[in-house]
Amino acid sequence: MTRVRAASLHLGISVIVALIAVASMILVWYPPPLFQLLGGFELLLLIVGVDVTLGPLLTFVVFKSGKKGLKFDLSVIAFLQLSALIYGASVVFVARPGYIVFVKDRFEMVRVADIEPRRLAEARIERFRSFPLGRPQFIGSVLPTDPREVQEVVFSALSGGPDVAELPKYYADLEVVRDVMVRKSMPLDELKKLNPGAVASIDLLPRELGRNDSELGFLPLRIRRTFAAVIVDRTARLPVKIVDLRPWN
Repeated sequence: MTRVRAASLHLGISVIVALIAVASMILVWYPPPLFQLLGGFELLLLIVGVDVTLGPLLTFVVFKSGKKGLKFDLSVIAFLQLSALIYGASVVFVARPGYIVFVKDRFEMVRVADIEPRRLAEARIERFRSFPLGRPQFIGSVLPTDPREVQEVVFSALSGGPDVAELPKYYADLEVVRDVMVRKSMPLDELKKLNPGAVASIDLLPRELGRNDSELGFLPLRIRRTFAAVIVDRTARLPVKIVDLRPWN
């Protein structure tokens, strides 16, 4: 086997492995359109680019048919490549969205990296003391009523600290906030006004979700420094889809 053929074969295998890894990450941890809204493509492009080029390039450099110690060299290259892929996957895993929290009149996406372990341990409901391993879960929050707690939360948010969505001690099951969620949801006609270029795709939502237009509404979703919209099934009282559309002026 020639050096070029060995490197080409290695490149093909690397591309297939990288595509499977990327597809798995997106399907398991990032329901669309969260991946692109979180800038995931840029991160994965860097990780996969390094991983895919690292192995084949090194193989091209060291490969020589019949060379003594070739198996050892290729094993080291495979180890380095696998290590790079695992490191990249761990970065994506920590940066994944954990919860999509309903707060007052909107949803807020919380990444695993956004919450310190000590705050996670303060959750009053046991299942919120850890993050789901798969896709992010829609949950609710119960705002504090004690004046001192309210003051602490407001001061924390104003000073750049954690807000209610990043304080697990206020997390609650979605069941607790369903009525408020439906009441605060806005009609799809309002979403059309805010996104005149996406009227056709918004018109398809009722058919796609098996509901009448009046049975669907939307709420804003804050994702770090950007926003999207959550489509709410008012009849089932459930969030059913995230769309990359403007929820506010």
